[in-house]
Amino acid sequence: MREEHLSKRENLINALELPKDLVLGMPYLNFCGNRELVIENHRGILNYDTSKLIVTTKVLLISIEGRGLCVEQYTMDTLKVTGFFESIRFAPC
Repeated sequence: MREEHLSKRENLINALELPKDLVLGMPYLNFCGNRELVIENHRGILNYDTSKLIVTTKVLLISIEGRGLCVEQYTMDTLKVTGFFESIRFAPC
């Protein structure tokens, strides 16, 4: 039911050409290869070590696995992670 409601909202937002990251609270991810990632619209870090990082957002959990992971920047809405990314997974909150 929740996914159906979200889908209707997404269709409306697409039709109106509104930015999903602002309207739905979707995270905005910007990659530079597999070595740097900037996440906007995050809500915090749930787990962090040099091999795994779990970030929470309004609608998703983002799990990053790799080597030498380092949080280089952490502000209220932006998170910059560097290292060697081996996998990134998304799960609903």
